[in-house]
Amino acid sequence: MDINQQLQPIVTSLLDSLKGSIEAELRNKISDEVVKAIANTEVAAIVERIITQRLNERVAEFNIEAKSKQQLEQTLTQITNQLSTSLAKSANEQITAEVARRAAVMDIGPIIQGIVENKINNLVQTGAFGKESINHNSIDFKGFKFSGDVVKGGIIENFGSTGIDDRATQVQMTLMDQAVAFEKAVWTPSAIIKGKLTVEGDLVVLGDIDSNSPAANTLANMAVEKIKADTELLELHSDAMLASIGRKGIDLKRITQDGREIINGNQLGYHITDSNLQRVGMLRDLQTQGEALLSDTLYVTGKRVGINTIEPSAVFVVWDEEIELVITKHSSDTGYIGMPRFQRLVLGANNKDNLILDTDGSVEIENLRVGNTPMSSATAAPDYNAITGTIVWNENPAQGGPVGWICLGATRWAKFGIIE
Repeated sequence: MDINQQLQPIVTSLLDSLKGSIEAELRNKISDEVVKAIANTEVAAIVERIITQRLNERVAEFNIEAKSKQQLEQTLTQITNQLSTSLAKSANEQITAEVARRAAVMDIGPIIQGIVENKINNLVQTGAFGKESINHNSIDFKGFKFSGDVVKGGIIENFGSTGIDDRATQVQMTLMDQAVAFEKAVWTPSAIIKGKLTVEGDLVVLGDIDSNSPAANTLANMAVEKIKADTELLELHSDAMLASIGRKGIDLKRITQDGREIINGNQLGYHITDSNLQRVGMLRDLQTQGEALLSDTLYVTGKRVGINTIEPSAVFVVWDEEIELVITKHSSDTGYIGMPRFQRLVLGANNKDNLILDTDGSVEIENLRVGNTPMSSATAAPDYNAITGTIVWNENPAQGGPVGWICLGATRWAKFGIIE
């Protein structure tokens, strides 16, 4: 469709809307210009001149003295000024009304239409419309065809066609002579690539690979050759196999090395003299030679045993934090149990300190029994119920006082051994 034909309805619409407004505006403009021209004319001077001439003619008909004539001229001058002002105003109003009346009855429509048509036709022919002067809603695009050959530059938003649905908000694909660049992932149900495929990054295959394809066979052969040449990889696989054997075990009844049995059923070969066993079951007969350490606690070496120490200072040594207790030979036919360091030794029963051996060689006994006779000490005569014969030694002996007290039964006590 030709652009002139497309714009013809627009021109007609513009003419219809402009004729009425331009006609009224032009009438007002003509009236204003006429009034302005009249205003620039010396109407007041003309009226004043006419009035003065007529009054002079009438006065000349009378014989008036000079003095009276002078007074009369002053009076006439005042009357002339007043009449000039009034008549000039009235004349202007009458002229303006007459011009407006005549302009209103003038048929200037054809003149205006011709001027507007010429102006709009010139605009249509030259395309000299102002920027954003035609609203797109005023154009009928039905049947309008626009060739893509004339589209150059710019960005087309919300583009769509029979085979393309553009929903992107940013540039996602760039077409170049040497390549096509995609900014994000590409989804396609299938793809055929002719030529070389280069992947920068990880190749993740979620489906299956045809094992009969040339590519699969090539990969398999390359993997075999790689394993043969890569000793580190072989060791890695060996470690994996050993780990699997360690988890699942190995079902072999007999294993030999250089013709000698390593394992035969539940027996370990006798020639196995060195191993690093981490755990064994119940041992019925265990013989060791040299050092032995059990659970980092019991240490055994030649004729010495240490608990919590691997450097026993005697035949049998027990360490508990800073305390060292030894059992060893003291002298000929004499043994020794004690503390080799500056430490006390307590012997007790029922979690009581029955016998305390001090570092100065003294022995402290809280409750001593000789045969069936209990012995203890106190600072004053006892008054509690005790076994007959119980002896309590006086801890504060003095001259004239007793050495101690002896129970006569129940709560009866008597002194013995007066000190003199």
